[in-house]
Amino acid sequence: MRLCGPGLPLHRLRHFGPIGCVEGDPIWQCEAPHADVSCPAARPLLGSLCSIEGKTCVYACGPGGARRCSAGAWVAGKDTACPVSSRRLKRDITYLSAAERAAIADQLLATRLATYEYSDPALRGRRRLGFILEDQQPQSFATDAEHDQVDLYGYASMLVATAQAQQRQIAQLQHELRALRATTLKTSPAPAQCLTPGAALVPWPGTWRAFTVLVPRAVRAPRALDSAAGRVRRGRPPRPGPTRARRAPRTGPRS
Repeated sequence: MRLCGPGLPLHRLRHFGPIGCVEGDPIWQCEAPHADVSCPAARPLLGSLCSIEGKTCVYACGPGGARRCSAGAWVAGKDTACPVSSRRLKRDITYLSAAERAAIADQLLATRLATYEYSDPALRGRRRLGFILEDQQPQSFATDAEHDQVDLYGYASMLVATAQAQQRQIAQLQHELRALRATTLKTSPAPAQCLTPGAALVPWPGTWRAFTVLVPRAVRAPRALDSAAGRVRRGRPPRPGPTRARRAPRTGPRS
């Protein structure tokens, strides 16, 4: 619980630069009740009584966010790194659909990156890379507008959603490519087995390639036809082949 409003001093958040309170009248901000019924609903004061020895209750991440019951009194527990991710500390859990992941991916890919320096003199002297909160959509999971800082856990989760959405697109494209290849092989006419004497088509994954192979002499063109075709190409008439005398038909009775 903290008091915030105009006129109150600015607080400095380590590593993220100066932050201030939200404009308006002072308001009280209370933590949500603890999800574990065996823990006090609100963070107990240090030294207050407790009944379950060794019980640890985490109310917030970072320093002072945990309490541990020791010798009948609540003492400071072990600090928990931010943010906490245990299911027992969350409620209203809803998993993203494919359409929601795609929408987050589009939002992340539209992020404008910039280099900048902090205006705080204590943080000047080094240019940094990041994005500006005001450039993001108001409900972006990558921003923490209340503290003027980036929600690194939300930003990393958006990166995961983008990777999942792109992997889904890759899987769909691979499926369409396999279907297209299968359709092409079914509808394409069967290629000839021989292009020219001495060359043949050999099936290869996804296409057909010609390779020179040894062809038996029996399937080659006769030498006489090769010679005649060569003379015609040179403008000469083909040589007449030898003729055979025909036998006269028999007229007498056969023995």
